[in-house]
Amino acid sequence: MKKGTQTDALTDEASKNLTAIAIAAVPGSTVDIKGAKSRDPPTGDSPTSEGIMVKCSQLILNSGNKRIPIVLGNDDYTRRLHKHIESVQQGLPLGIPNPEAWMCFILSDEVASFLAWLRQSDLEGQVNACSQGDLSTGQILSLITEAAGKQANILSETEQKSPFGPAVSRYMDTTKAVQAGYTFQPLTDWMPKLIREIVA
Repeated sequence: MKKGTQTDALTDEASKNLTAIAIAAVPGSTVDIKGAKSRDPPTGDSPTSEGIMVKCSQLILNSGNKRIPIVLGNDDYTRRLHKHIESVQQGLPLGIPNPEAWMCFILSDEVASFLAWLRQSDLEGQVNACSQGDLSTGQILSLITEAAGKQANILSETEQKSPFGPAVSRYMDTTKAVQAGYTFQPLTDWMPKLIREIVA
């Protein structure tokens, strides 16, 4: 049994539309999945990624719900990971109360795939989704410093606390989805690659 806090936290046609929900997802929210329908957002002929996210957040769903942790990706308009990388590159302080605390994450593309799979499944009720494994805030910063070639300026207390810096570890139990046949990507398969892409 993992020691930590189990969190209820929350970036082809399915992939394009549902990736937006993945990035727009807000930790703590719960969204139903099946029978999704959407309204067009007020965007132009070439909608921005934020406009697409708005469209996907307006999905009207009937049964089954998903809970997703922090969603990351190159198209994350919140730029959470980007801001951490920029802070390291610029030598800015990062408020990390407990570098040893670990968290769950998921890649935006995987949320799209997961939601498309979930719509076709017979699962009902709460279904958690997150990448296999976990990384501590300190491990994430180590990946950033290695890619950026600079050391992180970590402070236990600052006005700007990192969203990747929980005081205690948090995890999500994906047993229900895994037993139903879904295989989540290992976190260590995509996080280092994503960091390198953003640094470049």
